[in-house]
Amino acid sequence: MLERLEHCGTWRGTYYHAGTIPETPDKPKRFYFRSRTGCVTFGFSVEEWQRLKSLFTAALATPELRRFFSELSLIYGEL
Repeated sequence: MLERLEHCGTWRGTYYHAGTIPETPDKPKRFYFRSRTGCVTFGFSVEEWQRLKSLFTAALATPELRRFFSELSLIYGEL
């Protein structure tokens, strides 16, 4: 999802949706996540977005999470 958002501009999930605000001459590009109710919004600069993606990549590569996702795949199919 993090990679797709960077390229396609929007993502819609069950509880949150996300998107990008394009760069303009006055403002840099921004990424945001917003709750469906609109009460909670997180915004990220391009640099913050890259760091967030790096953190998720590192976390998902840990043996503990890899085992956890393997078990879930057996139960639910591909995640």
